[in-house]
Amino acid sequence: MSIDETRNRIIESSIELFNTDGCKGVTMDQIAVQMHISKRTLYETFANKEDLIFSCLTEVHRRIGQERLDIYTKAHDPLLLSIYLIKSSFINNNRYAKLLNDAERYYPELNDKILKVFGDKFSTIMRNVLTNAAEKGDLHSTVDIDNAVKMISLSMKRLYNSELANKPDVQSAIKNSIFIYLRGMLSIEALQRYDNREEEFRNLLLQNEN
Repeated sequence: MSIDETRNRIIESSIELFNTDGCKGVTMDQIAVQMHISKRTLYETFANKEDLIFSCLTEVHRRIGQERLDIYTKAHDPLLLSIYLIKSSFINNNRYAKLLNDAERYYPELNDKILKVFGDKFSTIMRNVLTNAAEKGDLHSTVDIDNAVKMISLSMKRLYNSELANKPDVQSAIKNSIFIYLRGMLSIEALQRYDNREEEFRNLLLQNEN
């Protein structure tokens, strides 16, 4: 097995472990045992646990970014595109919640380093989507795009709160509020088109992420 293959296998296995038991709860010894490799091999591949966590975060953010890019290139309807992007964030939050939350909580320097590399991609893409929608006449003329992006991002961050993990009713309420907020930004002409698809959009946003 090549060095790159070994590295990728360790990252993949570690993502699963960190996301199940938390970054603090998993040791390098456990990772070596889980993968049936020696500690020497593990430390030859990654200098220390922080180096491994950083690599795992890098891979997770790469996957999320690629998924958003795929959505961005396929969906041309601004409201549908917005909902797909938000839906993608819901799914990835569930998929990588423990790893991402633990990184922010226990390894803030690593988390900040990751954000410097990847930036706030969600806010950037949402801003582009809404700007394009405004240029096409799909948004009401009074919409402040920067404030809209902040409001949506804050709602998303609220959903990422681990305390809401077992509160589906609260999560659904927040998701509904996001949909209502998006719809409220639309111009009269856009509303006439989108109201015919409201049930489709709402179901897409609220359907189970698992």
